[in-house]
Amino acid sequence: VTLDINALMNLGNAELVILEQALEREISPSDDFLQQELLVGRPRLSQLFNGLLKSGILTVRKQGRSRLFRISSPAKDHLSNLSSGGE
Repeated sequence: VTLDINALMNLGNAELVILEQALEREISPSDDFLQQELLVGRPRLSQLFNGLLKSGILTVRKQGRSRLFRISSPAKDHLSNLSSGGE
């Protein structure tokens, strides 16, 4: 999946919270902190994660029955480039 720059640059508040957490650690739709912070349940969080995954913003790996998400390398590189004054 290629990174959708437009999607990355137009994230909603909930997606920004998810992205902030994904920069620091692996996250899952069952994450208690994210559910409480965003006031949503696992199904809605899963929908948000899947949207970010399809946009190339998150990557996923399976661990048993769980799916663990992290920011994708292209998204991280793009954000890093922006913060250092690049395009």
